[in-house]
Amino acid sequence: MELSFLVHQHRGTNLGWLRCLVEFSTGVVIYRIFKMRPHIMRTDRAFAALAAGVLVAMHFGVPDFLIVFLFCGLLCATALNAGTARRVLSLQPIYYLGLISYSIYMTHALVQLGILDKLPFRSFLAGLSPPAALAVFVLSCAGVIAVASVSYFFVEVPGRSLVRWTSRHWQMKPGPA
Repeated sequence: MELSFLVHQHRGTNLGWLRCLVEFSTGVVIYRIFKMRPHIMRTDRAFAALAAGVLVAMHFGVPDFLIVFLFCGLLCATALNAGTARRVLSLQPIYYLGLISYSIYMTHALVQLGILDKLPFRSFLAGLSPPAALAVFVLSCAGVIAVASVSYFFVEVPGRSLVRWTSRHWQMKPGPA
């Protein structure tokens, strides 16, 4: 989320607290809407309209801080949906992407910085036709998913187990009275 006009330091002023306040307030509003469970948010039309709104806003360069409000609605519409969107988002491949999403977040830069941002590769990409560029995009996504899958199964899952084990074995035990 970019709230640069609010949070960047200008002349020594740190307004990071304002960003935190806005983010916290946004979370509270989303929670309140979710608890009300408005009927309109359960429909595929609401989901489609909000998803399209986010995509259109991103395409036309609407400032991020305004797109966040559309994302809030989309989040509620996704969580409350009882129609086709729910069935599509429950498909196994989509579920798997959600399962490894943190690993995707943590490793996508490896593919981007390790391959795509290298100067010779960047100049190669600039001369590609749209279908070839799409193929490179799909291969890049597949690379990210592959790296994230390895990270998930060999780093994230064992790390989670280690944290659970450590928290069970290092709990403060009551001493003799």
